[in-house]
Amino acid sequence: MTSALRVQPDVILNPDVEVRDIAYPDRICGNSETAFTVQLYNAGQFTGIGTVELYIDGNLAGSTIIDIQPGELLNVPFQVNVPPSGNHQVKAVYEGKFSTRTRTETFEVNDNDCDGWLNEIEEEYGTNPDNPDTDGDGVLDPDDMDPLGNLKVEIDIFRIRGLDALPDSGLGFRIHGKAIEGIDEQNFSKTIFLNQNENDFEKYLPAGESPLSSIQDQVIATIEVDVPDYWDSVTVTFNASIVMSDLSEVPLDISPQPDKREALLYFNVLKGTWSGDDAPNDHNVRYGYGHLSGAGDGSGSYSEGSGGYTEPFSKYYDDLEALGYDLNTVNITSVRGWDDVGEVSYSPGRNKLLKIINPAEVVEFTLSLPDGKEKKVVLVNSRGARVLKFSSSQKVLKFKNIESAPEMTPWDLVREEYTSLISAPNSTLIKLKNSKMSTIMSEPKDVQIAQVYDIDEDDAEIWFLIKMNDEDGIPFYREIELNNELEKQGIKERFDPSDGFWVDDPEFYEGLIQKDAYGDYDGDGVPNAVELFIGKNPTKPDVLGIHLNVSIEWNASEDEIKAFIKSFQRASQVIYDYTDGYAVISGLTIYTSKREWDNADIQVSHDIVLNTSHEYWPNTNAGGGYWVKHYVGETFPVIKVPRKYDPSGQNNESNLVGPTDKEYWRMLGHELGHYLFMFGDEYMTWQGIHYSNVQSELNIELEKIPKTIMYDGNRYSEISYYNSYLEFNNELKTKIGIGWENYTTWQWYRWMGHSSWTSLLILLKYPEMGLNYTGDWEHYIFEKAIIPNLQRLPLHISMENLTIETIKTYTPSTGPYTGVGYYLRVEVNP
Repeated sequence: MTSALRVQPDVILNPDVEVRDIAYPDRICGNSETAFTVQLYNAGQFTGIGTVELYIDGNLAGSTIIDIQPGELLNVPFQVNVPPSGNHQVKAVYEGKFSTRTRTETFEVNDNDCDGWLNEIEEEYGTNPDNPDTDGDGVLDPDDMDPLGNLKVEIDIFRIRGLDALPDSGLGFRIHGKAIEGIDEQNFSKTIFLNQNENDFEKYLPAGESPLSSIQDQVIATIEVDVPDYWDSVTVTFNASIVMSDLSEVPLDISPQPDKREALLYFNVLKGTWSGDDAPNDHNVRYGYGHLSGAGDGSGSYSEGSGGYTEPFSKYYDDLEALGYDLNTVNITSVRGWDDVGEVSYSPGRNKLLKIINPAEVVEFTLSLPDGKEKKVVLVNSRGARVLKFSSSQKVLKFKNIESAPEMTPWDLVREEYTSLISAPNSTLIKLKNSKMSTIMSEPKDVQIAQVYDIDEDDAEIWFLIKMNDEDGIPFYREIELNNELEKQGIKERFDPSDGFWVDDPEFYEGLIQKDAYGDYDGDGVPNAVELFIGKNPTKPDVLGIHLNVSIEWNASEDEIKAFIKSFQRASQVIYDYTDGYAVISGLTIYTSKREWDNADIQVSHDIVLNTSHEYWPNTNAGGGYWVKHYVGETFPVIKVPRKYDPSGQNNESNLVGPTDKEYWRMLGHELGHYLFMFGDEYMTWQGIHYSNVQSELNIELEKIPKTIMYDGNRYSEISYYNSYLEFNNELKTKIGIGWENYTTWQWYRWMGHSSWTSLLILLKYPEMGLNYTGDWEHYIFEKAIIPNLQRLPLHISMENLTIETIKTYTPSTGPYTGVGYYLRVEVNP
């Protein structure tokens, strides 16, 4: 019997050691010891014994003897001193009794200076890949918050003002505080000297300057804190006070927190923004980024018509109204006050006396009444005071007249001191030394005295900016972060974190700075640096920036041009306020001598206008005309305004206002509401009938009309929202019945039953829906200008969760009162 021949597979009787891999770190430092690993595998049946050698660029870098079992995967480590930079060859050699195996690879020294950043990263950032401390300050680049220079935090104060009575002997405001990180602390203090009893300090914007340079010209105080470069955050505390002639200080309240006067901020060095008592988008609960106010702590309040620039003593306006003074018809001609009064006594009625001991404040208003007469009103704030009431049953001591000393009674053994507050500012109206004695004073015809109660402290407010000493205003690490966001969104532009650190050519260097600072990478119309300064995102179209062309009819002087710039700065603030931070005037081009008259957005006539029949009484001839003018090319839409005008329209030259007056820039805010956002008027019916002319006829309560800037720009600072129309429309339905729609506002009618907030939402977020919600002219604007240019207009603005449906429940915010006007870019062509 013959058996079949079996064929056996090949069997390796010797060790068979392979060099599988050479492993090394992703980051390799130059001139440093680096871990390399040679990976071996024994595919044979016997133990392999041999030598493993590692060569760098042909030079032996290490050698070791190993044994490797059959089937074993063995990692052999080496510590190698690699060359300083460049590409290099690494070769692993296994030499055994039965075989020699090799493997060769190429590696790169990609962190020349061993600071932890790859060379390619350092090239992108602008740092030196061959120097671990590019700026030589002793902090390694990756640990340095500004690896290209000495890190400084700059606190710029644009404006400071008191909202209460300031002492007569005040020398100025003082800002003081400290910057803290860990246990380190740096104190700072700046004094801003004032004219006597001045309550407001601010500078005009120099004409023709760009934001970064003009900021330094506008600030009234700059506080520079040279912080260690390894700090990634800085805690900043702010105090404000009035400096007295004896150098003592009267503290002011600039904190939004109850029972606190000091404001606390946390500045993020990496992002260039701050939080704490002031933060981006905080206007739902406070008053806007870059603005601190003691009126935000719930104990005081801003006037409804403040528009972000509260009038001094405005927290007492309601008290004046309660006393029967209509501030629409009564003008406040002067205000003064005192907070160091010991006692005030006065008679609120026959045989009655109030004695207020240590009142918090005494304020004297001088009022001009409609009949031309003048009235003084003295308000005594009894916050924290003792109030004693004397009845008619007590013995009364009468005065003969206000300027006389009181008659003395035999039982009165203590000499009484009495002077008039009206004639002697630093004294009380009546100062009583004897607590047993009561007095009555009959008020003179031109003086009214009343007790009020306001629990607020001595309020003040400041507009400020905290930034790094970065060339383009945007911190090093924030530019890196923004580049990542731009890349994710598919936007081609990139920030240069180095700010041209490596450039020798001054013009090219300046060009790089300008590109990042004033470029508009997200296309929303607001420069990158400005977006950061006002708390917005330079890579996200989250604020609509508008550029306006203004033509002045005459050859305006430099001071006149500055006055108009200031007016548009304020108007920008008004717009930012009533759009809740979604729109701003970002740029202004001014022409004089009537140049570019027909192409201008705003024509400024040289006329002084006293009544509404004048051609240049402030008016807008085409709501939404901005879009037609800029994107269709039509020339007729324009805003017409005079050099000066009487807001009452009653031919009264004493009422004239010009560009530096509040009424003027609020008028601009009103007209721009028409021109930019297509808002309709709310002081008249859609047929053009003023409500004041039909009030008695229809018995309409005007108090129920939505109180907006489109109703009365001098008094109100918000735009209408859905709920603000409910009461008024119900009033019309009740009083008029069928046909009530004929008496609704121009805004409600033209936008087919929508408030200004709904129409603004349509414009900014849902422009394609404008054709469904507008009248003929507005329909034309959406069809011809906005929708065809949607891709190149910055209208896709994120408005949180607002939709056409949810807008009915939206209530506008107070503010924001961010100082957006300080960053207005201005070009003047005189």
